[in-house]
Amino acid sequence: MKFVIALLSLLVSFATAYIGELCFNGDASGTCELTSWCADHHGSDSIVGLCPKDPNDVRCCFYPDCVGHSGKCDILGDLGCVGSYVAGYCPGPDDYECCTSCEDC
Repeated sequence: MKFVIALLSLLVSFATAYIGELCFNGDASGTCELTSWCADHHGSDSIVGLCPKDPNDVRCCFYPDCVGHSGKCDILGDLGCVGSYVAGYCPGPDDYECCTSCEDC
C-alpha cells in the first residue's frame, strides 16, 4: 500500500513538474501556468507551444498580476520595469518577481 502511495506521488510530481518554469517569446518572459490561473490574474497566454511538455491547458503566461501585491510579474532586470522589484509575489523561479510599475507590460 505504501508503495502505491509513493508511486502515485511520484507520478503526480512528473505531471506538474513544468508549472512555473520560465518560458520566452522573443524578449517577453513568462511562466508556464494553467490557462485558468493566467486568466484569473489578467495575464496573456494566447501563444500556443511555448510550454511543449505540458497539457493543452498550460501555456506561457505573460505579465500576470502579482499575487497579493500591486504590479505585474516579470523577469528581474527587464528594461520595461520602471518601478522596483518585490520578491515573493509571483510564481516561478527567484528571478521572476513583481514589478511595481511597468512601461510595456
